[in-house]
Amino acid sequence: MPPPPFTLATACSGIDAPAVALKRLGLEFRYLFGSETDAYCQRIIESSPTPPENLYGDFTTIGKLPTCSLFVCGFPCQSHSGLNLTPNQQGL
Repeated sequence: MPPPPFTLATACSGIDAPAVALKRLGLEFRYLFGSETDAYCQRIIESSPTPPENLYGDFTTIGKLPTCSLFVCGFPCQSHSGLNLTPNQQGL
């Protein structure tokens, strides 16, 4: 079986939207690594049908990153997320 046509890596992975989107598009890929500091998001990523080969916490502590075809970095969105509302926040 030939290898997937491209490799994926994510940082600030959140709920892993890039991997989910690629899977829904029917694209084959090898998911090298993800990184996410939030424990709840880490559990979501680990339980996905296409989890990364390695899941790191803080991506600044990874060291040398492997070469990949597609690198997607999210941005910290906890302050905007409806999953993390406090009395003074509205979410998006």
